[in-house]
Amino acid sequence: MPPLRHLQLEEMAEHRELAPGVVRVTYGNGDRIYVNHTQAAASPDGVSVPAQDFVFLPAR
Repeated sequence: MPPLRHLQLEEMAEHRELAPGVVRVTYGNGDRIYVNHTQAAASPDGVSVPAQDFVFLPAR
C-alpha cells in the first residue's frame, strides 16, 4: 500500500464520481486517489483501477 499518511492534513480539493461506483479524490497538493467500489476493473481518465481497490497518483 502506498504511504497516504501525508494526506491526513491535506485539503480535499475535489471528490468526483466519474462513473457509478468509481470516484476520483484530488487533494490540495495535487495528489489523486482513484477508488473503485465496483466488482469489475475500471479505467477512468486512462488509469487502470482493479475491482474493489484504489490507485494513488502523486502530484507531478
